[in-house]
Amino acid sequence: MQLSSLSLALTAIYGSGDLTISQLLPAGAGRVAAIYTDPAKPSYDECIQKNMDALGPDLVVNGGFDAGLTGWQQTGTNWSAASGYAASDGTNGYLYQTVPDLQGKVVVVTFTVVAPGTVGTLQVSLNNGGATTTYPYTQISTGQVLTTIGRKTLNSSVYFFTTTGWNGAIGNISVREIDLSKCALFSDAAGQTPVVYPIGAGKGKGLLLDRSAGLVLGSELATTYTTVNSSGTSPTLPATLSSTASGTCGLRTPAFVEPFKKYKVTASWVGNTANRLVRIACGGDYTLAGSTATAGTLSAILGGETPTEYAWVYFTATASDQGFVVTEFSVKELPGHHQQQRTAAARGEFSRRYNQLLATATLATQSITAIATQYRLSFAGAGTVTLSGAATGVYSAGSHTITCTAGSLTLTVAGEVLTADLRFEADATIGLPVYQRVTTASDYDETGFPTYWRAQTDDWAKTHINPNGATKSYVFWAGQKMSDAALGVILEVGQTSGAGQTNGALTIWGPITAGVPDVAFRSKGTVLSTSSAGGVPAPMRIGIVGVGDITNDICDLVVNGTTTSSASDQGTGTYLESNVYFGSRAGTSLFANIREYAPPTILFLQPTDSLSANHLAKLQKGYAKAVGVTL
Repeated sequence: MQLSSLSLALTAIYGSGDLTISQLLPAGAGRVAAIYTDPAKPSYDECIQKNMDALGPDLVVNGGFDAGLTGWQQTGTNWSAASGYAASDGTNGYLYQTVPDLQGKVVVVTFTVVAPGTVGTLQVSLNNGGATTTYPYTQISTGQVLTTIGRKTLNSSVYFFTTTGWNGAIGNISVREIDLSKCALFSDAAGQTPVVYPIGAGKGKGLLLDRSAGLVLGSELATTYTTVNSSGTSPTLPATLSSTASGTCGLRTPAFVEPFKKYKVTASWVGNTANRLVRIACGGDYTLAGSTATAGTLSAILGGETPTEYAWVYFTATASDQGFVVTEFSVKELPGHHQQQRTAAARGEFSRRYNQLLATATLATQSITAIATQYRLSFAGAGTVTLSGAATGVYSAGSHTITCTAGSLTLTVAGEVLTADLRFEADATIGLPVYQRVTTASDYDETGFPTYWRAQTDDWAKTHINPNGATKSYVFWAGQKMSDAALGVILEVGQTSGAGQTNGALTIWGPITAGVPDVAFRSKGTVLSTSSAGGVPAPMRIGIVGVGDITNDICDLVVNGTTTSSASDQGTGTYLESNVYFGSRAGTSLFANIREYAPPTILFLQPTDSLSANHLAKLQKGYAKAVGVTL
């Protein structure tokens, strides 16, 4: 029995108790090209925990400063240490430690803010003073754990330096190498910055890898090379490059790069004595920032949509640069269907924040933007909270369910209001901790709160799929709509509405009717079929399953275990090769306003194959569980 079955979602099934890939299909049916996780517990937290498991041991000596400044060096005398922290007196200067064997490696630096200071900015650098991450005193808070991730290119030291008179204190410093080959979820598009805990704010979905094949690279593809704008020696490694003109000077592979595939590209060099900008590229993808190091390594996951393209390593040269030597150049395919978003502003944001208030330990008067739904307000203390705008009322300590209209909600505080929490009622009934401390938008309690991907306005991701003649589909999604005001495409293969409508397409909508609390699944051969379900208002927690069968005219939508079916004619044909968009229509319109708790899964099957009722039920229950729904 032959099967072309493809799943998108982007991790593999792990663990002795998990379903195996082969168990999802009939014996002899072939391999599922991508199935993402243990169906009993699909979640973004599972992906992030895999990243955390890729961290090595702590390499810093005396990161807690219990031995004063032992193991640390500084420029000047502005840093001093006491047990548990190092403090700056407000004079600008560096505190740094040299950690052996870090050059060329990706490291994760974490530290705790002991005191945020009252002026100035703290900067963390992985490369000899160039700021990797900048923290103005107004944007950090006492007790906050901060993370910096980057590749060491210039030396093996990690620097903390103060500008404009920063006068705070830090402690619990940790520096750990991370093995990128074991990571699958990244906040950048080139696979350099894995998403790790704490989540905080500002981490988007730049690249989500398909782990179904174990992240095993293919064979070496860069076996022959051509020099470009170089009069250097024969293009074999090591290859010496000497520029013949200003501009790009480098080494290029033959045009074997295929569109929509991803490749692991690695290049090493020495002799960049003029410190020119060195970059790598593949298939028109230049998403990785370059390096000006004299000697170094760049490695990234790259690949574009342009057919008949090349892989490159190059530097921006003048007409007289000589002695640049490429010592390593490797290009290997990374099989799978990988979500990517190259535009930083369109990556959405991962979060574990549910309490919508700020500075919640002792609450002050503030306003939020409410949606039309029920909220849970809880707090302690002898004071009162008066609501105005989207809801009205005067409340004292305790737990209160309030009904809001859409608009601005003002909470006016009188007296002492402590440990205040305002969240959706839908988030208050699934067993989360009843109070979440929120100091700032990026500093809040994370323990016990599931991670979600927040997409809105213009956030989306994309991959590409070829169903290879499949006529059956299964789609799984877990999340919340954040609004019913405008139509939203949660996931789409091809296009099932509008002027660009295509055959062999499917879509999950949320909502499908502007202003109506509904969701829908569409499947189309040459004729469109739609199943929709009403009574699904934002921000209801929903696990969705869409089941399509073009040949047998099946279009089923399952929402939290309840099925709506359409048996209308879908015409003929198969699901067609197409881009797959997550969170939008083609990345240009119908942007979904959602929280997504697990990477979606799509399965395409041949006419003679099917997903067993047992495995379908396990996947369905797993996605419902991801949003706190028990089936």
